[in-house]
Amino acid sequence: MLNYIKDLILGTGEASRTFNSGIVVGVAIVAAIFLLLLILWCICAIVFRRKKCNGITLKDELGNIFISTSAITAAIRTLESEFDALVIQKIYLIESKNDKIDINVTMSFDEKGGNLKAYEANFKRRVVSKLNDSFGIENINNINIDNCAYHTAHKPSKKAFETDSTNTDSGPIEFQPLDK
Repeated sequence: MLNYIKDLILGTGEASRTFNSGIVVGVAIVAAIFLLLLILWCICAIVFRRKKCNGITLKDELGNIFISTSAITAAIRTLESEFDALVIQKIYLIESKNDKIDINVTMSFDEKGGNLKAYEANFKRRVVSKLNDSFGIENINNINIDNCAYHTAHKPSKKAFETDSTNTDSGPIEFQPLDK
């Protein structure tokens, strides 16, 4: 039996050539299917991708008003003081269909702050009302919350760029030349 398999794979007879050509055709078909699936995946990724947007353009009778993402982010971050169990980490806007905008908010929630669903529902309502009151933005499709829970009673410290940089306790930094 082993000699037959050895002759089939390594042999030079008709059965060996038929067997080896079958293997080559099978490998070629698998490679072609893989390549076709890769091309289809790339086409779908290009066609159905969701783009981050730089802001919202509001149409007015005398022209357009562009509200940048940083202005919208700053308005949403002001709500953080109303919700003591939330720490907003990241906010970004994604273009949706029909000139609507999806707002994605990554936040941390203190589990001792109460019910997460009630907090998030109240937060979403406040975001919609804040953006409508401040900028007149009404084309919000969804507000998606990505929660990264933590288990302490205190808010985590802000990132370095969010802290107050007007600290007057330290004097100016002086650069002195090196003596050689």
